[in-house]
Amino acid sequence: MKQHSNGYSPDFGEDSAKAFTHIYNTFYPAIYQYVSRYIDDTEQNKDIIAEVFLKLWKVRDEVPSILNLEAYLKGIAKNCCLDQLRKESVRSKVHSKILNELETSTESDYWEDSIRIAIIEYVARKIESLPLKHQLIYKLSFVDGLEIDEIADRVQLSKNTVRNVRFSIIKFLRLSFNEKDLLAILVAVAGMVSKN
Repeated sequence: MKQHSNGYSPDFGEDSAKAFTHIYNTFYPAIYQYVSRYIDDTEQNKDIIAEVFLKLWKVRDEVPSILNLEAYLKGIAKNCCLDQLRKESVRSKVHSKILNELETSTESDYWEDSIRIAIIEYVARKIESLPLKHQLIYKLSFVDGLEIDEIADRVQLSKNTVRNVRFSIIKFLRLSFNEKDLLAILVAVAGMVSKN
C-alpha cells in the first residue's frame, strides 16, 4: 500500500467510513483555506467542500493509488470553484440584463405589455369556446406559426379546409371584439396596474 505525502495510508477495506473520516478531518482545513481564496462566501465554501469530498468518496477505490492526496483534493476543489464562478458569472449577466431592462423600461412599456396580456387572455378565452378542431388549427397556425400545408398534414385535412377554418376563426374573433369587451379589457388592465 502506498503512503501519501502526509504519511497516511488510507485503507478503504472493511472500514472505509473510518478511513474516509480520517481523510476528511486531515484535509478539511487545507481545502477550506484553498477554496476561501477564490470564493468569498462561507456557505458556498462549505457546499463546495462537501462536493469535493463527495467526489472523493465516489472514487474511494482509487485513493490508495493517489500519491499526493492533498494536491488531488485541491484539483477537485479548483474545478468546483471554477464551476461556481462560471455559474455566478452567468447569473450576474442575467441580472444585469434584467436590471438594464427595468431601468430603461418606461411606463408606456408597462401599459403596452399590460394591454397585450389582457388581449391575449381575452382571445384565449374566446378560442376555448370554439370546437376542438378550430382550437387546434388556431394553435398550430397562430401560436406555433405553421403554414397551411403543414397544418393540413398534421390534422389530416385538406388545405382548403384549413384555410376556411382559419378564415372563420379570424372572422369570429373580429366579431367578438365589441365595445363591451374592449371596456372589459381596459378594466382588467387597470386592475393589473392598481395591484402593482
